[in-house]
Amino acid sequence: MPKASRRYRYGGVTLPEPLIKRIERFIEERPELGYSSTAEFVKEAVREKIEKYEEQDIMPMLKRLLEKTVREK
Repeated sequence: MPKASRRYRYGGVTLPEPLIKRIERFIEERPELGYSSTAEFVKEAVREKIEKYEEQDIMPMLKRLLEKTVREK
């Protein structure tokens, strides 16, 4: 029987032990957030950080576009 193909390729990341413990404690103290693992928390944190930087990259462009639109009125 053929093995099911994975949708994503995964890699590993090494974090300092104190940071891992901090994340684990954070997750344990806040079950209402719904994190089931350190990996799940880290994946979401990284996604949010990238989105933040991507937003910052686009903000100057949006500002210039808005200024141009206001000048043209």
